[in-house]
Amino acid sequence: MTDTALRASREALVRHHIDVEFAGDADALLATFAHPRYDLVATSTVLDGAEEVAMRVHALAEQMPGAEMELVSFRHADDAVIVETVTRGLHTGPLLGLAPTGKPYVSRGVAIFRFEGEDLVEEIVYYDRLSLMDQLRPD
Repeated sequence: MTDTALRASREALVRHHIDVEFAGDADALLATFAHPRYDLVATSTVLDGAEEVAMRVHALAEQMPGAEMELVSFRHADDAVIVETVTRGLHTGPLLGLAPTGKPYVSRGVAIFRFEGEDLVEEIVYYDRLSLMDQLRPD
């Protein structure tokens, strides 16, 4: 596979991965990985394996119902696709230990999708937890 074809294939997989993640489709998300693994840097949490990753997808659907993610930019590295994101939503589900406040939030982030060849082997997620918590803080 040419470098251009590999990049296109990886980017298409990442876009599909994000779409099914925000749709709450754990089975489809798991199918995007050779081995499901998330490193959630802001919460110091590593999820390794299908069961843990599926639980995260279900929790995300509960914690952030109706959230939308804008894909701002894609960058390609030899072993990764790096995606800058903006997530918007209303705090209508329990999130980061806070009961729903109904407040809107905007969270910028970066996700590094690590590959071994064509296989997705890990998603590493960075976002500003403090900024998000400040937006959700009850009045």
